[in-house]
Amino acid sequence: MIDSACAFTGHRPKSFPWKYNEAAPDCVLLKEILAKQIKLLADIGVTDWLSGMAQGVDLWCAQIVLDLRKENPALKLHAILP
Repeated sequence: MIDSACAFTGHRPKSFPWKYNEAAPDCVLLKEILAKQIKLLADIGVTDWLSGMAQGVDLWCAQIVLDLRKENPALKLHAILP
């Protein structure tokens, strides 16, 4: 049973001004903001994370959850595929 969940969806890389350049300053900043928000939600009890696993925001958020699992193994990432 899932008590608290969060789902990700967002733009694909081609929709951002930096396209596929993940080293671009704005992309790095966006990923930092996403990581802070995901950590905040994890810290208040969100344990299940759902991602469509598409390129861009979906995968960036999924990777953040996987990184956070190193500190908090209770976190679960679910791939929601069409």
